Parts: sequence; C-alpha cells; structure tokens
Amino acid sequence: MHPTSKRIAIIGGGPAGAFAAAELARGGLDVLVFDEKLAWEKPCGGGITPKAITRWPFLRDALADRNWITNCEITAPSGRKVAFPLDSQIAIFSRLALNGLMLEKARNAGVQVLQERIVNIGGAPGNWILSSSSSRYRADFVVLATGARNPFRGQFSRPLGPENFVVAVGYYVPGTHRTVQIKFLPHCMAISGYFRGLIISQLASADECRERIPPICAAFWKSKCRSLD
Repeated sequence: MHPTSKRIAIIGGGPAGAFAAAELARGGLDVLVFDEKLAWEKPCGGGITPKAITRWPFLRDALADRNWITNCEITAPSGRKVAFPLDSQIAIFSRLALNGLMLEKARNAGVQVLQERIVNIGGAPGNWILSSSSSRYRADFVVLATGARNPFRGQFSRPLGPENFVVAVGYYVPGTHRTVQIKFLPHCMAISGYFRGLIISQLASADECRERIPPICAAFWKSKCRSLD
C-alpha cells in the first residue's frame, strides 16, 4: 500500500459494499469496511443472473454453496400456472454464503474488515470522521452501502419519494430444487426483470396480458400468455 494512498471507508459489508471494497483495494487504495453483522442469513439478495456470472466468473467457480435454477414456474392470482425452461441458469446463493465469499475476496485484496456499527459521520469532504461505539476513524471518502434502511440517507441524500422504494417479502429455504416458483397475489402489481422479460401480476386474461406487456417482450410472452388462458 502506498503511504500516500487515499483512505476509503465503506459502511455496509453486504455483497455491494464488499465487492466495491475489493475493487478499490486492488486499485491501490486503503479501504476499510464497517458492518456490525458481516455475513449473515437473510431471504433476499442471493440470486445471481447469467449476465453477472459471465462478467464475474468467480461467482460460478467459487467453492461456495449455491443452487442452479434451470426452470421457472409462474402462478397468476387466479391460480393458473405456466412453466418453462430458462435459456441460462441462475445461481441462487444463501446470503450467508454469498456475503462470506465477497468479504473473503475483500480481505484477500487487502481490505480491513471491521465488525463495528458506525453511529455518526462528521467532518467534511476529504476529512470525514466516522465514529462507532468504541472507536473513531478518518477517511478521505465515504461509501454508503447499507441498503434501504440507511441511517445516513437523510444526511447525504435528498428526500426520496415512494417511487424510489419497493416493498418485498420472502423467505430462504435450504435445498436443491431446480425450479424457481413465482406467485402473484391479487391486487398487487409486481414487475420482475429476472427471467427474459417482464412478469406482471393481475393477469385476468391472455388479452389483458398482451396489452400490458411492452412490445419488446411480446415475442416471449405470446406463448406464455396463451398458456394462462
């Protein structure tokens, strides 16, 4: 590490924070990551798309527990179902495994990973002072990677309206099932770009489905919507 390198403090050690830390450290910067939990299990954020796997092959090659998804099953609010194979496999990691993998890569790149909760950020650009319950740290730059419940959003960001947020519920069940199952509930508009196109709930009929799907997805949905009739 060059003695005059800039220090970057990243608050949040999830996949985004840990990945950013590793990339910055490989660029010769002095990087600290702060997270009070580090790797832990949670029901979201473990799905890796084929595009991401192609761009970052270590996600495919790493010795970490994952489940490869090859098929998709969608259930409409009416109970009607459609199932189809995916063009490319999707990797589903447990968040504990994915977080652990990303943090280990950060450590190997020279990142200092600290299991501490930052409770205050003071100072000014170029001379930030971060405080935990027991210590104080100085940094030239601060990266916030703490997710939707970011306690510092009000300090560093303009107010965000409802259009900037998504509410989701889910659960994590260990296993090796090869099919991902998506179920839409009545009176809920849900859109997902995870599988080759948009998936929209409240599909009362195939005609309604075709009317509400953008033209770019029409070819894919032509047969899928017919299957829902």
